[in-house]
Amino acid sequence: MKKIFPFLFFILSFSLIAQENASIADYTTAIRLDPDVAAPYNNRGNAYGALGEYKSAIADYTTAIRLDPDLAIFIHLLNQ
Repeated sequence: MKKIFPFLFFILSFSLIAQENASIADYTTAIRLDPDVAAPYNNRGNAYGALGEYKSAIADYTTAIRLDPDLAIFIHLLNQ
C-alpha cells in the first residue's frame, strides 16, 4: 500500500470535484499497481455509483470486502 498511498490522495481530489470518469481511470491504475489493496476498489465503486453504474459499483465493493472483510464500511456501501 505504501507505493500507492500518495496516489490515492491525488485521486481523492478528483472525486471531491465530481470528476468520476477521471477518478475511475486513476483508481484502475492504482488497482493495477497493487491489486491486493481494498481502498481503490471501494473508491472506484463510489465513483461508479455516482455515475449510476451500479453493477460495476457492486463488483468493486464485493472485491473490497473480499480483500479486507474487517472494514464494515464496504458492507454498508454494498447494502445501499
